[in-house]
Amino acid sequence: MIYKKAKIYSDGNAYIAIPRNTNPLTRRRAPREDDVVYVAKEICVDDNGVIVELPKGSNLNKNENNDKISTSIAYEAKSSLKIVKIEVPVPRKKIFENLNNECDGFLFRERREYVLERMKGYFDSYDQAIAYVDEMYSKARRNLIYRRKRMVRKAYLHGSWNYFCTFTYDDDIVSGEESFKKKLSDFLKHNVNRKGWKYIGVWERGSINDRLHFHGIFDIPEGALPGDIEEVEDYDYKTHRKRITHSCIPVRNKLGRNDFENINENDLSRSLGYLMKYLEKSGEKILYSRGLPEYRICDIQDEDVLAPMNKYEDKLLLFDDFVLINNGNIIGPCTLNNLRLLPSSVD
Repeated sequence: MIYKKAKIYSDGNAYIAIPRNTNPLTRRRAPREDDVVYVAKEICVDDNGVIVELPKGSNLNKNENNDKISTSIAYEAKSSLKIVKIEVPVPRKKIFENLNNECDGFLFRERREYVLERMKGYFDSYDQAIAYVDEMYSKARRNLIYRRKRMVRKAYLHGSWNYFCTFTYDDDIVSGEESFKKKLSDFLKHNVNRKGWKYIGVWERGSINDRLHFHGIFDIPEGALPGDIEEVEDYDYKTHRKRITHSCIPVRNKLGRNDFENINENDLSRSLGYLMKYLEKSGEKILYSRGLPEYRICDIQDEDVLAPMNKYEDKLLLFDDFVLINNGNIIGPCTLNNLRLLPSSVD
């Protein structure tokens, strides 16, 4: 028996195949759109009823009648504007996300109570509000678990990582965090497209000084660094001691502090653990370079299957040296180089 166009991934210990699902009744369906609720919003209009967009930096101060406002910045010789309340459609999901972001740093029980208290007005009953909020938090936990799985599968399927890198915002080198993000993003894109870099990374803020960092595992081909890596004496704010970092000087001159720590296959699990910690701490998205698939597509022979997995037997545990086959053509035994000859999606 041959399993046609199965998805292949690695969990770090073994290769696993997911046979292609041809049953339309069990395929994933598109999620339904969130309900829309109407939220009161205050807008500013002039004496003719025209909506006025105030300049940035305006301070709005209500007068005694509570129906007009004055601005600290003159608006075309108009000294007063009228406040009008209107109802605008807003998805419940958006309201939930905004409220959840407001209580950053809260314990989960405090966060849930904060959000629930402010969302109960958008439901017919309190029980409906409880069910919705709990469902959204359950989805968030599932999404976090999937994001972690996806990162691990991409990392182990690629396999060859040689650096754990940290880039730190330095206001002496770059003016503003947004400028630092833009410069680092352009720097990474340039090296991915022209020098073959691969990376998986996440943004994080320091727990002590709130300084912005980018952490990631990198596959940098030999000779593809913009300069030599040198040992530089730095200060560790956590331990309050001096330390030695491995800094690429041209990168330091352009972007600020950086550390290129050598890693090997045995260090990969530890490095991924660091990234997961930063991911859970900050809630930021994981950033991937191009060309890092989560799966490879391969035909699997029955004799290459060690055992079925799960009680549903919807996954197959493979032998380490299983044969890679693409559309009936044998590529060879499973190696990192041979895996990269397989397609990453079904045409």
